[in-house]
Amino acid sequence: IVESDMDYAIEAGIRWGRKGFAPIFAFSIRDALAETRLQEPELILFDQSLRDGGGNEFLKELNNSGYYVPTDIRAKEDSLDNKYILIDKGKRIVIEA
Repeated sequence: IVESDMDYAIEAGIRWGRKGFAPIFAFSIRDALAETRLQEPELILFDQSLRDGGGNEFLKELNNSGYYVPTDIRAKEDSLDNKYILIDKGKRIVIEA
């Protein structure tokens, strides 16, 4: 979970933890890149406005560092239902967290 708001990150981490994930937290692009090198996450959820840049910059840095993340995956939260909507290669996948 790459998020600039620590309180929100912890809340999201608790919800994903209940779904069987082991959340890893980063609060900037720099932190997220370091964590990605240490561990290979299955899913990355990120805020579009991070402390040191935007979400697209984060994806670009990931690809430049040799870690492949398809750029056609986007995540956003529907705050009304605590659902994350992932768009992966034209498929819409809803995950309740």
